[in-house]
Amino acid sequence: MSDWSQGTGPSGGAPEGTAWSGHEGARAFAAVEAATDWLLGYPFVLRALAGHIGAGQVLVDYGCGPGKVADHAARVLGARVLGADTSPEMLDLARASATAVAEYHLVENGRVTDLPDGCADAVMCNHVLASLPTEDALLGVFTEIRRLLRPDAPLVLLTTDPACSGTEYASLRIGEPGETYAPGDPVTVRLRRTDGS
Repeated sequence: MSDWSQGTGPSGGAPEGTAWSGHEGARAFAAVEAATDWLLGYPFVLRALAGHIGAGQVLVDYGCGPGKVADHAARVLGARVLGADTSPEMLDLARASATAVAEYHLVENGRVTDLPDGCADAVMCNHVLASLPTEDALLGVFTEIRRLLRPDAPLVLLTTDPACSGTEYASLRIGEPGETYAPGDPVTVRLRRTDGS
């Protein structure tokens, strides 16, 4: 996930001055530890995909951010992993990783560049949906994911349980303690960087 949470959606481009936009924002986002996700979330996603995808097949990581999960999935599943994101800066970080094994593509105007219809044997989408700013943005993401998926191919989603909003985890807090959020309400996401800030 990159600039999705800052008011961008399938049309791309982050508003100026947002927390995760630009080169500095991408580096700050990449420095988030995300320990809870690596212990609880991503293993679930990979287990859910393991029965459906393997060597020689294509997995799209929609909203891949700096590419850590995409590269990990490529190693664990043995699949060809294609990361997609709206942020060119996030994709630059992903491509520059010394351990990068996935391929990366930009989402522009709601479409993943250079990827044809029905190219994916599976799609994973981690922590993107909860941060989309509008229902239209959400529908745009689902429309593009549907375009990429082959018939009967699985989509595995990882998103925050609304019942956990306001809970303080080691690396993040989604929402304010005691607040109740309805669909479409803005939700503050606080991420803790590896340096503790």
